[in-house]
Amino acid sequence: MSTTALLVVLGALAAGSLDSAQPPPPVQLTPEELSTLEAGGTIYRHQPGGAVHGGLSATVVHAPPAEVWRHVLDVGSWVDFLPYITSSASVGSHQVDGHEVHHGTFALTTRGVVTHYQVESHWMADDDYVAFTVGSRRGHPLRPSVGYWQLAPWKGSGHLLIYQVDARSSWYVPGSVKRRAATRALPRLTTLIARRAEQSTSE
Repeated sequence: MSTTALLVVLGALAAGSLDSAQPPPPVQLTPEELSTLEAGGTIYRHQPGGAVHGGLSATVVHAPPAEVWRHVLDVGSWVDFLPYITSSASVGSHQVDGHEVHHGTFALTTRGVVTHYQVESHWMADDDYVAFTVGSRRGHPLRPSVGYWQLAPWKGSGHLLIYQVDARSSWYVPGSVKRRAATRALPRLTTLIARRAEQSTSE
């Protein structure tokens, strides 16, 4: 079953009840989290609630915002650097109400089982965030999920990259599996996007 793999790829954690039609909820960092970020680390915060699990992750990225958004929105490139994804494609974009909407597809393969997903990302360039929806084929336990990528000012030339997503499951998932996947998934995905943006900036 590819549910755990999707948790690893998407960091599929329910941060309360996210609504992609609204701006991302504000994030208040603790002194301990600030210390970790200043040291170059990635934070993960458990937030109970929702049908799967709750939390967010953040790390400092030293790359222009446009470069970060390029890797978030270019679903076709995900197969090159995100774990478990065995194919991905960008399938076009268009304008809606003054912002760009990007569409893509990707597939996960775990234990020989392939599951296909569709992604719709609304890039709010003026407000430095992307609101996205991920849907899967019929019969898969994860219902359509929503989430955010967000950039916030940081010291010097850096930006704080924040990731949240609300995934809903129709099937029972043991709490230990949710916690284990969540603790690994969010920091890993956030870090991979940040380092990819930094690498492409320096090339």
